[in-house]
Amino acid sequence: MEDVLSTDHLQAEGNWKSIWNLKVPPKLKHFLWRVTRGCLPTRTNLRRRGIDCTTGCVFCQEHFESEWHVFVACSKAREMWTAAGIHYLLEQKFNEAEGIKELM
Repeated sequence: MEDVLSTDHLQAEGNWKSIWNLKVPPKLKHFLWRVTRGCLPTRTNLRRRGIDCTTGCVFCQEHFESEWHVFVACSKAREMWTAAGIHYLLEQKFNEAEGIKELM
């Protein structure tokens, strides 16, 4: 099929093998792939796809609900990372990255 139709426009940059080679359950691999590709139904993504909804974060109502905000920037997300005892491990990576894809 690739000989007949060009699929170049469907290719996304990134080291996707790093996700697929993880030794975790397939559901988690798929979830990580969706997060890094921006495929989760965050309010920002829903709005971009024409769904009429607010874009504010459901937890803090202070920022746009994007993947980055939900998992990294939101005060509630940071509380969860701290409660799990791993915030100190992730803090430097969070501060250096400009997006979810860079964390992978």
